[in-house]
Amino acid sequence: MSYDFALEMGGIEVFCYDLNYTWNVAPMYQIAFNCKEGINCLNEKKCNKIKPIITKTIEDMKQNKQKYVKLNPENGWGDYEGALNVLEELKKWCEECPTATLMIY
Repeated sequence: MSYDFALEMGGIEVFCYDLNYTWNVAPMYQIAFNCKEGINCLNEKKCNKIKPIITKTIEDMKQNKQKYVKLNPENGWGDYEGALNVLEELKKWCEECPTATLMIY
């Protein structure tokens, strides 16, 4: 399974904003976002509202790298670096399209 991320504007997906990453990092995102839903707590929210949350989460993951590296999936599908890269990409999207809505499928 994987997370599929996209931006929507006016109910229409913006095709240049499309990203996929493994669901195996879900426990990492649960801790990073301090939310049982993990990264899904950002689903269907406006970018200008979630950008500060993403920024704070990136900072925490960088400051506490070892805490997150310990959560790398044993099967090798996904890792700390990939999970962090997803967040950095989502932050960039939010900077470029602040009125768009993040969709996670």
